[in-house]
Amino acid sequence: MGAFFNPGAVSIQKTVNSRIFVDKSMIMSVLDVFFDTNDRFLCVSRPRRFGKTVVGDLITAFYSRGANSRPIFERLKIARTPEWDRRLNKSNVIKIDMLDFWNNA
Repeated sequence: MGAFFNPGAVSIQKTVNSRIFVDKSMIMSVLDVFFDTNDRFLCVSRPRRFGKTVVGDLITAFYSRGANSRPIFERLKIARTPEWDRRLNKSNVIKIDMLDFWNNA
């Protein structure tokens, strides 16, 4: 646990299948402007209980080469935007969950 290279989409699939799910997939259209710039390395940092895990799982599932997440994202808001899938599952992703990291240290 802790650090993962190109993780899959299992976590976000469970979240999307939940009875209560708030679609935050439009975050990908905001993050897209950072690709191919010096600002391409991101840290998701927000106060407690503000959805860091869900947003992190969305980002991971969307960009990670280790996921086949087209069926998940085809049903979400991001799929209504032009060229929504041009970066889908085409990037190397390193996901570090600091809670897992500190709990297993």
